[in-house]
Amino acid sequence: DDLDITLRSRLVCTINRSKKSKTPPPPPPAPVSPVPALAATTATKTAKGITTLAEKRACMKRRQSYITKGMKTERMLVLNEVVIDRGSSPYLSSLEMYCNDLLVTDVQGDGLIIATPTGSTAYAAAAGASMVHPSVQTMVVTPICPHSLSFRPIMVPGGVNMRVAIPRSSRGQGAVSCDGKNRQDLGRGDRCDLES
Repeated sequence: DDLDITLRSRLVCTINRSKKSKTPPPPPPAPVSPVPALAATTATKTAKGITTLAEKRACMKRRQSYITKGMKTERMLVLNEVVIDRGSSPYLSSLEMYCNDLLVTDVQGDGLIIATPTGSTAYAAAAGASMVHPSVQTMVVTPICPHSLSFRPIMVPGGVNMRVAIPRSSRGQGAVSCDGKNRQDLGRGDRCDLES
């Protein structure tokens, strides 16, 4: 008569872009429905195609939401995995991995996969990580083609705040994708904060 429910753990990925980063944030989405009364009275064409005062205000509000303490941010809810890789750069990616603001390692390789237990059966398993039961609260960190024999997949307990950053001294840049979607370029000084 008992009902067992397994709650799937998820990650919250926050992409923080450095002010000095050369990679701009994605453009804000187009307004869905401008206010018709304002559209008739305040139509002014700008270089970006914004035609009404309502559209301009909505666009400015979205742009302001990207800025937090000097960094432009974007948050995403992730079910399976976050992949941070070298993007279109021909060089090895250089990443710094932190747990609770403590440096764990400098990653040299093609990138990192940070997976939930649900995502541990997909790309992370193909890259050599263990499969994890969905009831275990953990994050699985798997290097993609590491340039070191000593960096193997690890499991980090749930509740740990992880940060993966591209150092300003990095030779190349990178890219991030969440659940295989929303692939975005990362520049030097950008970082991804992950919490479960």
